[in-house]
Amino acid sequence: MNRYKYPGILICLLLSTLLFGTTVVSVTAAEYPSKPINVVVGWGAGGGVDTFTRIVGKYAPQYIGKRFVVTNKKGGAGLIAINGVLRKKADGYSLAAAMLPNMIYQPVLKTEDSESYELSDLVQLGTPVLIPSAFHVRKDSTFKTLQDIIDYAKAHPGKLKVGTNGIYSGGHGLVLMFMKAAGVEVTPVHYNGGSKQIKGLLGGEIDLGNTNAMHSVRKAKDLRTLAVSGEKRYRLADHVPTFSEQGLDIIDYVTRGIIAPKNTPDDVVAHLRAAFEKMKDDPAFVKDLEKAGLAVDFRTAAQMKMYMTQFMKTNQWIFDLFKKEKMSK
Repeated sequence: MNRYKYPGILICLLLSTLLFGTTVVSVTAAEYPSKPINVVVGWGAGGGVDTFTRIVGKYAPQYIGKRFVVTNKKGGAGLIAINGVLRKKADGYSLAAAMLPNMIYQPVLKTEDSESYELSDLVQLGTPVLIPSAFHVRKDSTFKTLQDIIDYAKAHPGKLKVGTNGIYSGGHGLVLMFMKAAGVEVTPVHYNGGSKQIKGLLGGEIDLGNTNAMHSVRKAKDLRTLAVSGEKRYRLADHVPTFSEQGLDIIDYVTRGIIAPKNTPDDVVAHLRAAFEKMKDDPAFVKDLEKAGLAVDFRTAAQMKMYMTQFMKTNQWIFDLFKKEKMSK
């Protein structure tokens, strides 16, 4: 399906590109920003991405030059919010909160009639948070270690209920990584977001929670985290071993960042990227994120591109499996 509702406009844009080399009207860093910046969050208020975005917004006037106006538009694990921003003028005043790996799964798994964006439609501005995914159980769970989980799953194929943040999401992909690495079968239970999944875990609906390590900090009194999927231990919960330390080769991260539409003027992009680079070194900013369970682990746009490329290459088998399942429905 052609997602451009006005083909004539598209033709004009293409002609403009051919004639002038670019369709972008330059806006100098000195002129930008001259008004508040709208930032759309594709998840509910109070969740991890929303919390991150509002903390960034707190420091936006100091480092970016104007305040953030944060709006929540739930739906499609961020898809609706990002698509909405892509329909706006690419002038630096309409941005979106971004989260990997959702931002990878959506365009890779899109169908012919879907409205998903392409990764090339997006410009990375700054990714202050790179946080490992994690497996959690309730504090009163009989499962004390990751090996306990593996032993039970092998003895009772398909009986262990493991949460995800949505079907065909990054968390769903992590469950497949775990099953392959451990040689087990479990039953995924899909929730609409991490907060709902944790609520389900604490309520006894699932045996194992599968969200990010932020909850190891925010829910430390209620949860026991068995493993994190980083290359090293998570700084804010360094008592928790990695999957790799426990014999499973699983690397998976969740990010918190801000993106803009492609064709945003180069000097505006440069201004925003420089602002995030400075913001990451502000002790108050770091402290506010840590209170929310988020450790600053900044990645530039180039570093994120490298990570995303490697993630897609390593996990192509998951994308293929999800596509096959979607086509069979």
